[in-house]
Amino acid sequence: FLLNAEKTFFYEKLIFDSSKRTQERKSVINSRLLVHLFPFEKIPKGSRIVIYGYGDVGRQFLAQMNVSGFCKVIGIVDKNAKLLKRRGYDIQAIEKIVDMDYEYVIIANASKTIQREIKDGLESIGVPDHKIISVVEREYQIDNGRTIK
Repeated sequence: FLLNAEKTFFYEKLIFDSSKRTQERKSVINSRLLVHLFPFEKIPKGSRIVIYGYGDVGRQFLAQMNVSGFCKVIGIVDKNAKLLKRRGYDIQAIEKIVDMDYEYVIIANASKTIQREIKDGLESIGVPDHKIISVVEREYQIDNGRTIK
């Protein structure tokens, strides 16, 4: 594991790099970019993951994986897969998750209530509880390249 200072530097660089690359849509609050940090501490490096949700959080998680190479994203599922596919995104319907060879499903939604609903839905289609990872409540704001926690 990284020392605290190294870990902080790594996270801040990763947040800044991924926020610069996420150009499609941004959560802007008071002229600051709101960044959701991938739950690195909950998943072993190199794991095969599915990201559930392609809103702001899901897009940021995908960008962070592209920058860091920490995990292999083998699929993205979303309840609006049909609409997203029409717009050119390679997003699968939630039901397709049962056909994927994943180690973890990352719920990319900041709302605890919605996370619970998603988790219940995943369990109902056969995804084991120990493979479902919810987002920790941790957000960062980027203001002119400076990280504000």
